[in-house]
Amino acid sequence: LYYHRVIETGLGGRPFPQVQLVYSGEEPKNPCIAEIRAKHLDKLVLDPTKSMVGDLCLLLKAKNLAVTMSSFSTSMKMLNTEVKRLFFVNTLQDDGGARINYDFNAREICEAFPMAVGYKVLKVQPRPPTPAAYFHRF
Repeated sequence: LYYHRVIETGLGGRPFPQVQLVYSGEEPKNPCIAEIRAKHLDKLVLDPTKSMVGDLCLLLKAKNLAVTMSSFSTSMKMLNTEVKRLFFVNTLQDDGGARINYDFNAREICEAFPMAVGYKVLKVQPRPPTPAAYFHRF
């Protein structure tokens, strides 16, 4: 749901007409890729460049950037001097107050990226039986 919400409302309450995906070609593939393609047939959904350098350039030049929780995405967004809208998500269902990286300090994020929008994954009860089922509810 996180990616869908960003795609459908992230452009000042309006949908983005075009979506640039950046993901690894390694297996297993993230189930969100197929889900995004299936749900957003009315938008131009672009594939990654097929090269690490090309994908890094896409991330470093993006004006609108939706990221997941990872040290890679944290590094890329901090190096990007062009980003206007940053979308980020806390996927920990219960972090117990732990702050494992800078992404969870909303004040710092908003200072660095004034148009940042954060999302929190709500607890799913009962826990989905498979990782794919969990990520499709995400």
